[in-house]
Amino acid sequence: MSTVGKDKIPESNKATGTGTATASATATATATATATATPIISPGKAEDNYDDEPAETIKERLWGLLEMFPDPLRDFTSGLITLTAKGITRLYHSSCNASWICFTTSLILFAPVLFETERAHVQEMQKMQHKQVLLGSGVGGLSAVGEPIAELQQMPKCLQINQI
Repeated sequence: MSTVGKDKIPESNKATGTGTATASATATATATATATATPIISPGKAEDNYDDEPAETIKERLWGLLEMFPDPLRDFTSGLITLTAKGITRLYHSSCNASWICFTTSLILFAPVLFETERAHVQEMQKMQHKQVLLGSGVGGLSAVGEPIAELQQMPKCLQINQI
């Protein structure tokens, strides 16, 4: 019948028993199988196989594009980028210095005011505690809970203690 990779040999050749017809058919089949297995390459055309080369980076592509611009334009662009970077750096450092000056100045100016206000508040609380200890809870217009006492309001003014 037939074998894999070879053309069918006509049944008439097998029946006759002639060896030359079978040998020539086998040789033709082998040549045909070999021709179909190998790709056809024209001798003048090189094969485009870029799998072996590493991928091109964006930096390499931009560097390759530089050649299409004239030198004065490249120099101007380079100078502009350099000046812009220096300007942004100087602006950043200046803003850092300005913020440092503002925050330290405000701390020096406003910290004593805050401390003095807190000290006055603490002294007022100490006076209230001192009155409470000397005259008992409920003196000074405040009860232990923080509400005015009704008895104090009904007392004559000459008996009431002056509130600060």
